[in-house]
Amino acid sequence: MKELTLHYFPASEQEPPRIRVGYRAREGAQAQEREVPFSFTISDDDRRLLQWYLEEYLSYPWGEFRTRAQRVEQRMEQLGTDLFRAVFAPPETMALYIHVADDLANTRVVIHAADPTGIALPWELLRDPTRGEFGDLARLAHAFVRSQPDLFLQPPTPPAHETFNILLVICRPAGPDRDVPFHSVARPLLELFRPHRDRIRLDVLRPPTLDQLARVLADRPNFYHVLHFDGH
Repeated sequence: MKELTLHYFPASEQEPPRIRVGYRAREGAQAQEREVPFSFTISDDDRRLLQWYLEEYLSYPWGEFRTRAQRVEQRMEQLGTDLFRAVFAPPETMALYIHVADDLANTRVVIHAADPTGIALPWELLRDPTRGEFGDLARLAHAFVRSQPDLFLQPPTPPAHETFNILLVICRPAGPDRDVPFHSVARPLLELFRPHRDRIRLDVLRPPTLDQLARVLADRPNFYHVLHFDGH
């Protein structure tokens, strides 16, 4: 399995943001890496449009909402293209991308971004403009994952008399007929935790929206030890 990694480094006092691209031909092989300056921004208006599209549009996918959604989809394609060029326009990083461009089905794409700015970037929109409808890396790659290992070097451990609290966010944007069944994730987790139900608390976010998530976390700051997101 090939692997393409993108490691985002935020700006510092000495230099602007940078991106390190790595390519590994197979597991265990020596990685090739190139690091270049990185410049990409997304406006607050675009973020609001993406939030509307992902959270609200599918509840009313007709009429004027459909027209608006088409405009958002076009904007998403443009943002994905701009982000792709910000990463791979330099010849050093393009030389690594070429190794996987025709073999994304056998490529694992890993995003490393440990700071809030990097995490907030829409990496899933990465789009190779030379490949038309076959240019969406997240859709065509064997796996497309985000990794923030630095955030979890020391997992929180609750005191002996407290529970380990988990907030489960389940999103099914395609509806019950076309998406993963609602309890397909929650039920296995509950069965796994059953022997430890006196120590583990699992809450499901309802409704599973960004606004509700913000309210729950604001109402109970530092209460949840793990936020588990399950979206399909």
